[in-house]
Amino acid sequence: MNKSADYCDDFHSYACGGYVKSASIPDDKIHVSILSSLVDKVIKQLNTLLDRPSQPEELKVFKIAKHLYKICMDTKAIEEQRVQPFFNYLEQLGGWPVLKPKNEWNETLFNWNENFAYVAKKPYWLNPFFKLNLDFETKKNKRQVIALSDYSSGLPRENLSRGLNDESVSNYFNYMVNVSVELGAEQQHAKKELKEALDFEIKLANLGKNRSTNKKSMSLGDLEKKYPYFQWKNYLNYNLSYANVSIDDGEMITLINPDYFDQLGNLMGSTPKKIQANLVIWKEIENSAKYMNEKIRKLYENYVELTNGRIKHKLKWIECTDTALSYFRIAISALYVREYFHKDSKGNVEMMVKNIHNQFMKLINNTNWIDNETMSRALHKAEKMKHLVAYPDELLNDTKIKDYYKVYEDFKMVDDNYIGSMMSLDYFDFKIRWSKLRQVDNPNKWASFANESSQATASYLRLDNSIEIPAGILQGEVFNNDLPKYMNYGAIGAIVGHEIMHAFDNEGKKYDANGSKVNWWTYSTNEKYKKKAQCIIDQYGNYTVKEINKNIDGIKTQAENIADNEGIKAAYWAYINWSNDSNKKFEKMLPGFNLTPRQMFWISYANTMCSKSHPGYQELIILNDEHSPTEFRINGPLSNSEDFSKDFGCPKGSRMNPVKKCTMCQNKKLKSVQKDLGKSGKSGRSEKSGGSEKSGGSEKSGGSEKSRRPSNRCIEYPPSFIYIGQEA
Repeated sequence: MNKSADYCDDFHSYACGGYVKSASIPDDKIHVSILSSLVDKVIKQLNTLLDRPSQPEELKVFKIAKHLYKICMDTKAIEEQRVQPFFNYLEQLGGWPVLKPKNEWNETLFNWNENFAYVAKKPYWLNPFFKLNLDFETKKNKRQVIALSDYSSGLPRENLSRGLNDESVSNYFNYMVNVSVELGAEQQHAKKELKEALDFEIKLANLGKNRSTNKKSMSLGDLEKKYPYFQWKNYLNYNLSYANVSIDDGEMITLINPDYFDQLGNLMGSTPKKIQANLVIWKEIENSAKYMNEKIRKLYENYVELTNGRIKHKLKWIECTDTALSYFRIAISALYVREYFHKDSKGNVEMMVKNIHNQFMKLINNTNWIDNETMSRALHKAEKMKHLVAYPDELLNDTKIKDYYKVYEDFKMVDDNYIGSMMSLDYFDFKIRWSKLRQVDNPNKWASFANESSQATASYLRLDNSIEIPAGILQGEVFNNDLPKYMNYGAIGAIVGHEIMHAFDNEGKKYDANGSKVNWWTYSTNEKYKKKAQCIIDQYGNYTVKEINKNIDGIKTQAENIADNEGIKAAYWAYINWSNDSNKKFEKMLPGFNLTPRQMFWISYANTMCSKSHPGYQELIILNDEHSPTEFRINGPLSNSEDFSKDFGCPKGSRMNPVKKCTMCQNKKLKSVQKDLGKSGKSGRSEKSGGSEKSGGSEKSGGSEKSRRPSNRCIEYPPSFIYIGQEA
């Protein structure tokens, strides 16, 4: 804290000033925060588990995960092998033309169905032609079917379309050439071959420039007739045979963005197979570069730094921890919750979530601008919302874990052969993913949340209408069983409220109680909603980040700003109701602070947001993030809160208590209750303020006022992209 700051002028400075002054930013980062420190803590906890020796009685999957980490860390063995295992693999694919002398590549040795089938099994494979995945058959029918979608490059389409005139594309091309030379290619030959491959990749990207989420369902037989340029049936059967699945002409296929597939045939037909082969194999090399020897890894790290602005690449132990997690996150999460999470904490957080959820429903019910028809549907959606807290109980059950990973019972790790082991793991990972084909009720539905349980983030899932509050975030400054309730409600409680509100932000409101995208708002109520949201857009759009002299994009950030504003309101009133329950003990003031419990609620909320960053990071936030910068995630919602102003005694017209406020839930009933509550207990300006400098003077607040899984995941809290360097 910075007690010399005036909390009625700039609460961010008051609550976070001490952190900003004392926190140091490591050389390998451009940003630190309370929440990013929690992410660092979780990755260290996970690393400790993986670094422990295996025990004889452990489940086999635990042993495999630890062994994968061990051989990943064995850089000496990786250097000794260099890339020979990968060369062997390339030869099985028919060889890479870039590495072959002119006219020596034989296209008849390149088995297209076999090659495509293998690369599609890679967990994070960037297929240069199309993506193969699972999708729900229809909105209502949750049966999982085969889905084909358009090409997705590692670079934005806008950049690729500019070709080598674009700096990022030029960096990418140089990276392609440098890696190929390190693998043994002659430089001039590599430049020629890879320039043709790059041009082809750019053409593929341009096919999908008018990308849509339109879907078209057809049988496999009809797919082959409509798009005869590819042997779909042979490809899919060869591919799915690794998962013991076979399909016939009647198998239903979902095409996502079918216009892309209408154009793909002409492009492939006019492109020599040698160029296609160069791109296919380059994408496999690109995907595997970080697992190869030191020289290639350095090329990879330098390219990542140029592309993403990272100062340094992740440390080796973090990289190897991430690799183990990419294959065995559920198993490692089971180890995590057993080691670091107390069972009684789960029950206490579940009760908090229930209280906040109930309070949120009251906020909806008492909002006076929603008509009865929309009100009924909104309450139904809120009532149907699922709470997933800490972890599913299956993570404590060895039998469930063993059954989930049963395909690995026959798996044998290739000792001292990291690349070979990774390739072998891909087969087994593929079996697990494709075992869900044609399922309606997934018997391992718990695995979805189990996959997130060791994450230090919280989420709202639109298609499932559920919130996830994983065990990883329930620690440190965010939650502690031994802390007073006003601190826990201010920290994790505000996060819970934030995620609940995502169900009703400008994007979440488009989905109903079952996760289907339908319009359930009447016209008149929707118009009133847009007017309320516009107030938030205008308010945040007038906030200026003084370090870079740029304004926030109020439209881009509106969903997160709405969630911040209404989420803290639900958490606050849940705490007030809890504290006024006659069966609850009065909570004492925190020693060393001349602040009331209600004031400490607001301090706790702000403290979880505290951060420090270089100006370059602020640029990244403004350009890329759907969250507002920290200062405004604190001052914005609190300046809109009558409750905050009353608890701190801020005079009307001050920066933290402007005359005009923006609110989505205009709750008159709760306002009258607050007046009664304000008569008892200590409130108002309990500490002498120093009449601080008006930091953020350019902020104009006194006037007007977003997984592993696909896009059903709403924007994570905190934002996932901000973890630069070690935090990535």
